[in-house]
Amino acid sequence: QLVEVNRALEDVASEHDSLVLHVQSLEADLAHAQEEISEGERRFSILQDQQLSSMSSEDDVQSLRRQIHELEARIERRTEQIGLHQHDIKRLEINLQLSEDRIAEMGAELETAITEKESMLQDCADAREARDQALHKSEELEEEIETLDARMGEVDEIIRDADDRVRVANDRVQ
Repeated sequence: QLVEVNRALEDVASEHDSLVLHVQSLEADLAHAQEEISEGERRFSILQDQQLSSMSSEDDVQSLRRQIHELEARIERRTEQIGLHQHDIKRLEINLQLSEDRIAEMGAELETAITEKESMLQDCADAREARDQALHKSEELEEEIETLDARMGEVDEIIRDADDRVRVANDRVQ
């Protein structure tokens, strides 16, 4: 479980880094598009001024109108691109926030898992210690039983000797 949480945390961190890079790329594209729009508007202004000052013939007017129309179309396309980039940036910011929230949650889960692991390790150590004490006590009791068995054997021998003496004494008395 800890390994899975770690792996998921690494995946989310990697996704977070990827999203940050994508946001930076989109912001750079947006800045470039805005620069192009500004340049287009500046050129449009210059062309408009030039066209107005040199309106000598009908062909020139038609040519200027075509150029104006082309520049306006370019401005419209760039404006649409900016809108799409802004939408992508918002979406990526939301994904980034969700990823950061998920990282925070996984960090909390990881802390909980680490705490549980430490607790279980302590429980295992306590159980091992109790087992070792019980084994030691069991060995001591077995040694004590062997000692008592040996003493019982000695006592039985003494009782047999005493019985034999009593019999011999009874036989002498009779």
